[in-house]
Amino acid sequence: NLWVAGSDSCLVSGTNTLLGGNLFWLGRDNAVRVSGVSNRFLNCAFVSNNVGLRLEGNYNVVQGCRVGHSGGGSTAWPHREHGISVEGDYNQIGGTNDGAANVILGSSAAGSDGAGIMLWGDHNVVEGNFIGVSEDRLWFGDNYGWGVRVEGSYNTVGGWAVASRNWISGNRRGGIWFQSGISNFAGRNVIGLAPVAWDILANGDQPGEHGVEIA
Repeated sequence: NLWVAGSDSCLVSGTNTLLGGNLFWLGRDNAVRVSGVSNRFLNCAFVSNNVGLRLEGNYNVVQGCRVGHSGGGSTAWPHREHGISVEGDYNQIGGTNDGAANVILGSSAAGSDGAGIMLWGDHNVVEGNFIGVSEDRLWFGDNYGWGVRVEGSYNTVGGWAVASRNWISGNRRGGIWFQSGISNFAGRNVIGLAPVAWDILANGDQPGEHGVEIA
């Protein structure tokens, strides 16, 4: 394990970098900030005071990672803003293969407009993840924002295959918010139900909050 502290614990500005193997980043602003392209993050843990993982570049892949909580999901550390902020294009968050799912808890502190995954860019894919709830259902309710918030265009949340579905449950502000952008797609997601038992685990803890909202 590797613990790193700083404003940006790690800045990745190059290309084709592979970071993996249970690394644990701890930053004041961004745990990891990525301005480069075609980098891969496998089995990492991202924790910071502000944004867990900020993807400013394009064609990056994030799989098998933990965001906003310690290994095993036993302790949540809410970010002030987003778990993963996707500001570039053509990035892949999660996947359909075994071990590709990211588990995103503890993102967005109370009173913020943050999200587990914030899509600012275009043509990004978010599939096969657990957002707001852990894969074993033991940990949920620590994301005070939306599960996924979309302001870009041509993004995909979920997919056509069953393995593409995201579990988006237990997020305090709502499940998916399509705030702006055009031609975004969401399909085969499980929203408001818990893994394992398939019992109700609703998004939104106040009247007027929704599983899916399209502005």
